[in-house]
Amino acid sequence: MNPLLDLAIAAHGGLDRWEAFNEVTALLTIDGELGILKQNPGTLGPFTVTASTSEACATLAPFGCSGRRATFVPDRVTIEGLQQEVIEALEDPRAAFAGHDFETAWDDLHVAYFHGYLLWTHLVTPFLYAFPNFATEELPPWREGNEEWRRLKIVFPEHMASHSREQVSYFDAGGLLRRHDYQVDILGGRSCVDYMSDYREYHGIQVPRRRRMFEIAPGARPTSQCLLLSIDITEMSFR
Repeated sequence: MNPLLDLAIAAHGGLDRWEAFNEVTALLTIDGELGILKQNPGTLGPFTVTASTSEACATLAPFGCSGRRATFVPDRVTIEGLQQEVIEALEDPRAAFAGHDFETAWDDLHVAYFHGYLLWTHLVTPFLYAFPNFATEELPPWREGNEEWRRLKIVFPEHMASHSREQVSYFDAGGLLRRHDYQVDILGGRSCVDYMSDYREYHGIQVPRRRRMFEIAPGARPTSQCLLLSIDITEMSFR
């Protein structure tokens, strides 16, 4: 690993501590304009996401109406009932977004895939960047307000479900993740930025409980105050 990634992983609790866990569970709320834009508002209210700490796998419950849950792995998403019976399933879900642009409507399976990979990635970052086949490179620092943040370019392996293969994370002087830039391929390649804040320690792991997503322009500044997506964590546990 490079020195910046070493600093970031240590600041968030350390790799040894992270690898002591198999699973992370978070109670959270998602809101923002993206659901309205995708003509699928209200699909996700307060819910629990349970994610593997070592592989891309997450379950969201309840999903939509009571008694349903969504399960995500990169090559398949399902919506299941009370007895875990499959109500709907989508194989090769990435292909289902072909031809989509920023305003293309989503159905429940589209929503399950997007939030599945989004939340899994959110919960395992920055430890994710130490997984096999990730490439990292430190970029020149960035001035954000009165602070200077160090930037890490990340190239995801081809098999990994994420916004895009190349992304950039920003870390403050202490190594905590504060910002994340990327293109959302399944939103027509729009460039977006996430800001992270309200850190709290859970079982020795530092977790940002507040995440805010905006669209950005080529100058790497948010284009408006339109909040595309918000994620607020209220409880979290590891096991």
